[in-house]
Amino acid sequence: MICGESKPEQEVKLARSGNDTAVFPLSVPSIASPDAMLAASRVHRLIGDSGASIISRVMGLILSSVAVASVLEGIKEHFAL
Repeated sequence: MICGESKPEQEVKLARSGNDTAVFPLSVPSIASPDAMLAASRVHRLIGDSGASIISRVMGLILSSVAVASVLEGIKEHFAL
């Protein structure tokens, strides 16, 4: 997410064709409401592919910082520092 590597081109073609699309709504409803999920296409049209890429990278940076903080807290707790 941070380095900006995108999906393989074959996977992108499959997703666009709609022939091999699967949905895994395990945690999505608890994170975003159905209205937010339906509004995603309008937001994507507004910000474009570049904006979505920027947001994805920023969210990856936030995710990695939370992960590092969690690991450091675990080390601190384990060694009683």
